[in-house]
Amino acid sequence: MNTINGQALIQAFEEWSPKSFAVEGDKNGLMIGSLNKPIKKS
Repeated sequence: MNTINGQALIQAFEEWSPKSFAVEGDKNGLMIGSLNKPIKKS
């Protein structure tokens, strides 16, 4: 099973959709949780 941490996931997502695309007032970034926890499909 492959795992990825939150930081790597956000980095990959921001390559596809940069923060500069956000509309003024949009919340972006991690709202809850930890960037260091592993993320895996169960």
